[in-house]
Amino acid sequence: MLNHPSGDVALFEPDHPDLPAAAEVVLAWARSYLCRPHPDLGRGGDVCPYTALSLERGGLFLAVHPGRPDLRAVMTAYRDWFPDLPPCEGPGARYRTVLVVLPDVTPGE
Repeated sequence: MLNHPSGDVALFEPDHPDLPAAAEVVLAWARSYLCRPHPDLGRGGDVCPYTALSLERGGLFLAVHPGRPDLRAVMTAYRDWFPDLPPCEGPGARYRTVLVVLPDVTPGE
């Protein structure tokens, strides 16, 4: 787990032993949907051509924010932290990804 210097936000790696249940659900969805072709996509290849590479190269992180967080503050913290997340250099740096999980926010809110 990576903790933001402010202590306000944290990121989990996909293989973290204490990955929150909501993050496990999103990670399973990413693997089963984003990392696979879809007939409605209109092109060959995975739905997201970067997700599988991000997982393989250790650049995918998950954040879980229960309740109704201040989304502007949360997303600003990740945006500002993003350039410092590993891998910072080399070909793996282009595959850094942060999936922010909001388990208590429903569509339309």
